[in-house]
Amino acid sequence: MRLYVLLALVSLAFAGSNDTVTYIEQLYRNSFGTPSRNVTYDYVIVGSGTAGNTIAARLAEDPSVSIAVIEAGTFYQAADGNLSVVPGQPSRSSSQTSFLDQAVATSSLKVYNGTMARRILFDQHNTANGYLSAGAFQSPQLLMVSGIGPHKTLQQYNIPVRSALTGVGQNMWDHVLFSSSYRVTTLTSSKLIDDPDYAAQAVFDYSFNATGPLTGFGFISFEKIPQQYRANFSLADEKSLA
Repeated sequence: MRLYVLLALVSLAFAGSNDTVTYIEQLYRNSFGTPSRNVTYDYVIVGSGTAGNTIAARLAEDPSVSIAVIEAGTFYQAADGNLSVVPGQPSRSSSQTSFLDQAVATSSLKVYNGTMARRILFDQHNTANGYLSAGAFQSPQLLMVSGIGPHKTLQQYNIPVRSALTGVGQNMWDHVLFSSSYRVTTLTSSKLIDDPDYAAQAVFDYSFNATGPLTGFGFISFEKIPQQYRANFSLADEKSLA
């Protein structure tokens, strides 16, 4: 069965060097889908993150099926720069470069970049072929607007109930994260923010020579809690931190 997806074009903005944009345009020029045109695919992957791109690449190994990848934002490489690198190479490593780029180059896979999946349309057998990997917020949201979720919530927003699943969109836990900042004497990525001339030179060096601070992702360190504070930890605390 095929999954029919309503598509709505949203704004698209590339951030990064012109070389990066040119590379993406050349690779994908024949692989972008056309929003607002009614089309069908054997498989539709909603969300071009780590999971979505990996699944798309695996499915694209079968030349007998048609595949579309829908991504509401921009590609991660274009939007976020060079935050992680391929070992031994001054280049960006992401699910796009590791999986999606190869699938695009070797298959008929279509990419709907800057496009939002609005709703899942099911066939007469109440089924649809696709992979929903739109993240912790958008995945349950898309399920609920499609009629899958808590009965009370769907009724509240006048959404016809296709499947009353009470757990959809519920019991989310935040991941607590905090950090400490220290002034150091070595050069860090803060200079890219504080010094426009330095940042411009860094972009030039990376774009044309694959050198400079943008070939890496800076420094990460971990602090060991001093003994005077650890002495007050309970056994449960020490076990949790071990």
